[in-house]
Amino acid sequence: MFSVIRHSRAEEEDSRTDLLLASGSGRLAPLAAALIVTALVLVVAGAGFATALVIGGLEPVPSILLASAIVGFGLVFAGTTAVIAQVTTKARAARGLVGVVIGVSWVLRAIGDTLTARVREGDAVARIGGDEYAVLLANVSRAEADRIAGQLADAIAATDVATAGRHMSVTASIGIGMIEQSTAGADEVFVAADRAMYAAKPSGTGR
Repeated sequence: MFSVIRHSRAEEEDSRTDLLLASGSGRLAPLAAALIVTALVLVVAGAGFATALVIGGLEPVPSILLASAIVGFGLVFAGTTAVIAQVTTKARAARGLVGVVIGVSWVLRAIGDTLTARVREGDAVARIGGDEYAVLLANVSRAEADRIAGQLADAIAATDVATAGRHMSVTASIGIGMIEQSTAGADEVFVAADRAMYAAKPSGTGR
């Protein structure tokens, strides 16, 4: 991400922006070139990674899928940076927003790793949007669900997230939706859990 910013916004820091914008290449030429170079680097790196996985004994199809996911992930960040580069007026502001995006992504990844490590075998964890995660617990009573939810909240609060030399603490509000015989579908469970989560927020963090 910082590479895209450096190659698309660095010109304005040495007073060459006006010259570049006045040329026939246009203002989007540096950004387009940075994205193309980034995409090529990601594709080459992905191909090398997939090859290494196959050499290491992993089947070709899973190797290609994993490498493709990593390349796609990189392209999403590059595209996000391209948008940031267009909506900001200064390179410093662009770099600041990129840092925010990286920090938020790092926090979300840390929370996901914490949840995945704490649930039981057979349970499932998924991020469903923004900073919201869903945890599917198999064969539990309401009392067991409450206990596990408390453990997950404590685990998240104990997670030390370090990014850019700074340490951050994260807390979570958790809502529970039970799947009963009368449950009409997954939407009903998500709505119940969502309402319970928002009801827990006024009680304080880590609830």
